[in-house]
Amino acid sequence: MRIMRLSNDQNFTNFEGSDQKMIDDDRTSFGHSPSSSLPAPFTIDLGVVAKVSRLVIFQRQFSNSYYNWGNPRAFDLYVRTAAPSQSGDWQEWTKIMDTEIIKPSGGASGTVTDDDLRAAEAGHEFTFNLSQEPVRYIRIVVKSTWGSTTFTHPAEIDVFGEPK
Repeated sequence: MRIMRLSNDQNFTNFEGSDQKMIDDDRTSFGHSPSSSLPAPFTIDLGVVAKVSRLVIFQRQFSNSYYNWGNPRAFDLYVRTAAPSQSGDWQEWTKIMDTEIIKPSGGASGTVTDDDLRAAEAGHEFTFNLSQEPVRYIRIVVKSTWGSTTFTHPAEIDVFGEPK
């Protein structure tokens, strides 16, 4: 897997972040979009066409907490099989999910219960419809965060599926 940067994608290389850190299997590293970058799209090239079953997103632990600051809250998920044009033309993509990370306690930002902590540490899982065609490219657009920030800083995105 690798992060591609299409013309209308955000870079996630700010404040010690890196595009590739979002997919490096290290939940202590992160990608960080620039200030005033929401909505913040980025594109993942799986490297192979695959029948994707689920995506798990992990929050960055910031100030020893989750569900705060620039951690993603709501995002859209798009897919395609053929290589996208460098322009990032949205008409080339198929939207398959409009998602939101749910905080188990429902509490305000800044308060984290044991259930909230366990959910954040396990990652937030989003399952693909099993009738979904195999894909190679996944595009995520972070629409909002848990804080009143204009940037986002996801720690890790894991994609599960079977190569076709």
